[in-house]
Amino acid sequence: TFNLTTATIPAVPVTLQARIAASGTVALSWQDQSSDETEFFIYRAINIDTAFVLLGKAASNLTNFTDNFDLRPGNSYFYRIAAANGECLSVTTNAVGVTM
Repeated sequence: TFNLTTATIPAVPVTLQARIAASGTVALSWQDQSSDETEFFIYRAINIDTAFVLLGKAASNLTNFTDNFDLRPGNSYFYRIAAANGECLSVTTNAVGVTM
């Protein structure tokens, strides 16, 4: 069962950055502020005002992720990430974006 009195919300990652890599992918990087996360959830949207959908996950203590999924020249992509620890999910980071 889930016990709310013992669940700890992991700290939100900070300084999320996105850049277009030479290979035509988007390289994401951030700073891990949590000592108890088990993974990071990476979310993407094609418009800052639309819903963000789960793009992928990164393992505990990793601070980077490469998006190479269905990227198209001229399109903009926006990203947020959150830390998870199996019990709770942090608040997401502020959104960052790139235009391919």
